[in-house]
Amino acid sequence: FFFLFFFFLLLCFIFLFLFFGLSFCCLETPTQQLFKNIAAGSQCCSLTEIYDPNLQYCCDQKIGRYTTDDVKGSCCGNKPIKIDEICCEGKLLKNKESQSCCGPNLLDSNKQCCGSKQYDPLTKNCCGDSNDGYLIDLDEQCCGSNAIPNSFICCGGKGMNPNDDKSSCCGDELSGSIYDNSKDTCCTFTVIVFDIELISTFIADGKGTCCGDSTKTATGSDICCPNADTIGAQVISNDDNQILQCCGFNGFSIDTHVCCSNQQQTLFKVVAIPNDNDNDNDNSGVTECCFDENSDNSNPKAKLYNPNTQICCSENGDVIDVNSQENIDSCCNGIGFDSKSNQICCEGKLSCGDACCGSQGYWIESDYCCNKVINEGIVSAANLNSNNDDEDDENEDDENEDNQITFGCCGSKAYNTQTHFCCDKNIFEKRFENGACCLDYYYNAAHFTCCIPSEDKCITLQERDDNQNQKQNYEGKQYVRCGDACCGDVGYFTAANLCCSGILFESDPSKGYTCCGTQVLDVLSPYQRCCCLDTETGFVSACVPT
Repeated sequence: FFFLFFFFLLLCFIFLFLFFGLSFCCLETPTQQLFKNIAAGSQCCSLTEIYDPNLQYCCDQKIGRYTTDDVKGSCCGNKPIKIDEICCEGKLLKNKESQSCCGPNLLDSNKQCCGSKQYDPLTKNCCGDSNDGYLIDLDEQCCGSNAIPNSFICCGGKGMNPNDDKSSCCGDELSGSIYDNSKDTCCTFTVIVFDIELISTFIADGKGTCCGDSTKTATGSDICCPNADTIGAQVISNDDNQILQCCGFNGFSIDTHVCCSNQQQTLFKVVAIPNDNDNDNDNSGVTECCFDENSDNSNPKAKLYNPNTQICCSENGDVIDVNSQENIDSCCNGIGFDSKSNQICCEGKLSCGDACCGSQGYWIESDYCCNKVINEGIVSAANLNSNNDDEDDENEDDENEDNQITFGCCGSKAYNTQTHFCCDKNIFEKRFENGACCLDYYYNAAHFTCCIPSEDKCITLQERDDNQNQKQNYEGKQYVRCGDACCGDVGYFTAANLCCSGILFESDPSKGYTCCGTQVLDVLSPYQRCCCLDTETGFVSACVPT
């Protein structure tokens, strides 16, 4: 009998599952699950119980049935909130006058809330906001978490008496500090406490000045050098009473050292002046800096040299000895040369010319550089042809004699922009007044248009190739179409045809035809005056107005 009863329950369970078609899971333990077949819309309450949110509430894992005055979906503790109630910090309170909460209590209509306390704005002020604040008197002001008199100054959350001549604020009202200005000083929001033995010297000599976030010592010849990279400064002590100057963030004596820097004045290097007795050389003229412009920021490279007998190579900081008769005034990758001669340094290589084209030199009056490729003789040849044409033309105006030929680059090839056209690295002779490019092909835009398809597919050429001298197979040639506009990959004339959503129609727009989706609408026809949109199918079609 027990077996039959269990089998009957199992059949009922299967029937309910198939009937309702929805299973629901509520976790009982991390490793176990309880499956129940329920109506759609049910939810879990706690780990093992389910409920219908339309009829029941689940508040703090407690299930109950809604009454007529309960607000569905609302809870205050383990109970639902009724229409005339409000929940204040877990407490249900009657709220017939639509009041708000102030902490665990209702807020009176003539008061305001500050934190969890009610106050009369005629007698008190609130510091902070209604959720997190504290009360102060009207003759007080807010200062961090403290109340201070209105006559005081707020400094770092504390009140400072402005009548106290020895008190000052180092910083602002949020992060400042009150200090004794008769003994200490403030440097970059940092209070510097003087050594008791130096107080009288600082005050008497006025040496308590700031240098970044530190102060100078009592010695009057110290200097302050600002940091060029970061905010701050550094005190350079002068124990030997030398004449000091700043070199970036460091100091140096002008009697024994020189400050060297790059052209941008962002890198600095202190270099010692060589002694006249060093290496038995005459170092009296070694005063100029040779700075390596490609130096590492952490370790800049620089040295001194004599400009009368040496030259500086700034690309690497090397110094080259030269003979006064050699006229060497420049260097190229460690090799000296005369910049007034026909030599030029191009990317670390010596070459002939007056300009660089990559790592090679070239002459501007005869050659032209395109993408580091020298087009030799093209400029001089073009100018020669132009001069010959001017001599043959007896009626040429004098003002046209100064006309200069302008060149441009078409890939690595140079071309005359006044007589030729460049289409994607291909050069064409200008034959049309309205010439244009269709990818890499040149065509007459006055009679044709360029229709590039959205898909990469082969299209039969419809224009005759009138340039018989061109032997290249141009990709853009196949996209040139007859017309002034494109309809998909087909050209057409807008004055005689219509293109409706990529479909071409031989319908004259001047005769009342217009597009309606993928169809043509005759607005002059009594049967097709409107273009209608079917909101269910999204289909647009011509229709008769009703």
